Amino acid sequence: MRTYDISNPAQTLAIASRQTNNSAISRIAVAGTNAYLLEGTYGFHVYNISNPANPIDLAHLDAFAAFAHGLTAASNFVYLANDYGANGLLMYDVSNPSKPVRVGAFNNPGSAYDAAVSGNYLYLANGYDGLRIVGIVPQLRLGRTNNNRVVLSWPIPPAPDYALQQNSDLGTTNWLVVTNSRSVVSNRYQVVIPASNNHSFYRLKYP
Repeated sequence: MRTYDISNPAQTLAIASRQTNNSAISRIAVAGTNAYLLEGTYGFHVYNISNPANPIDLAHLDAFAAFAHGLTAASNFVYLANDYGANGLLMYDVSNPSKPVRVGAFNNPGSAYDAAVSGNYLYLANGYDGLRIVGIVPQLRLGRTNNNRVVLSWPIPPAPDYALQQNSDLGTTNWLVVTNSRSVVSNRYQVVIPASNNHSFYRLKYP
């Protein structure tokens, strides 16, 4: 990876370079202060580029059981176009860039070569299979606090328009929007509600 100062387009300056250990870098994506470098079958690297003159290697994830052709980054997620099969599209939570966590996969019938994200949708260039459009749905996590309150949390998606809804009976369509205040903790939306002896079901609803 090489970093260039283009503040003066007429005089581009090389200010930093980094060498990976395994093979050639084929793709790069930037989101916020991080750069994500794709290294084919050898995984991807995460670099902190808050100081462009001194990129810092934060993490490296190995092999994807196929050949990753493309990647894109949006919000706190990285998406890998990873050829075909059960791991054809891989999704990683990079809210902690030092410890990327795989959070999903799409079983792909084609050959994924590249990906792009707009809003809550991912567009996959899928070889002879053409274009596939995949909805990006955050996973809802349930927990408890020490004082017996319920914590509902989910990763901040690329387009944060999901509403948390509650229903006491899955046999009905009476889903109500949870009005408890929402906070952000460790790049996740979080809602805390009192515990109850009654059954309650929760979901995230995209308009």
